[in-house]
Amino acid sequence: MRLFSDGSLDRGFATGQGFQRIDPNGPEFVIAPRIMPAATPVGALYAFGEFNDYNGTPVHNLVRLTSSGALDPTFAIGSGFDGSFGGPLTSVIAKEDGSVYVSGRFDTFNGEPVRNIVRLDSNGRRDPSFVPPQAVHALAATADGGLIVNAPGTARNAVLRKLRPDGSLDSTFEADPLPGWLIHQVISLPSDRVAVVGVLGADTTASRSTGYVMVLDREGRQDTSFGLRTMTDVVQNPPSSVAATDDGTSDFYLGGMFTRYEHWTMQRIARLNADGSAD
Repeated sequence: MRLFSDGSLDRGFATGQGFQRIDPNGPEFVIAPRIMPAATPVGALYAFGEFNDYNGTPVHNLVRLTSSGALDPTFAIGSGFDGSFGGPLTSVIAKEDGSVYVSGRFDTFNGEPVRNIVRLDSNGRRDPSFVPPQAVHALAATADGGLIVNAPGTARNAVLRKLRPDGSLDSTFEADPLPGWLIHQVISLPSDRVAVVGVLGADTTASRSTGYVMVLDREGRQDTSFGLRTMTDVVQNPPSSVAATDDGTSDFYLGGMFTRYEHWTMQRIARLNADGSAD
């Protein structure tokens, strides 16, 4: 569904039967996709996840919908991503020029060998000029055309790197290992900074953990004016998330299953100032 700004239902956006995963040898499943607004066409959005049918039409894990909810036939990815079932698409990042980065656990795209990440043009074709390192996952696009990725790290610490538009490593961004193995989200902020939210430590079995949020500058160094901030009693699933404000400040929102942010009692959402304090 799509809602107007007043919360009412937009009946001009119709998805029919919606997204399903149809198995000829088993039951059908109704799938809740993840969505990402498209920069172009106006009003369009990408939907991705573990599905192979949209409103009765066979599809392959990633589609673009028009402003009315119909499939956009101009965005065609052929046979799609092999290996997505059991290793789903993890992120889709839409660019202003109409291209889109797609990450996940896949080995081929439309029959071509790839590894975990591709850039597609506005028609869904792979862009061969983007040649990234193997085994990285796209997290956030930067204003200068770069891409922040989760590079291979260690069992205890995730590592962020930045790619240039051609996929090569940008050596000007050298981030230290993060304080935990799990990254929930990365977003771009003004002044070429990025905010990172994740989980401290390396315990993959704990149902509740201590989360963190930090800001890195354009060179990947920790912003000491923001510091390393923590959330306690965090439920790992669903993950915590961050969203930038649109009021011209460097503030951003933090959401998730946590009850405290630093020494402030919070009920799952906070607005953070540029210095990391709760607003």
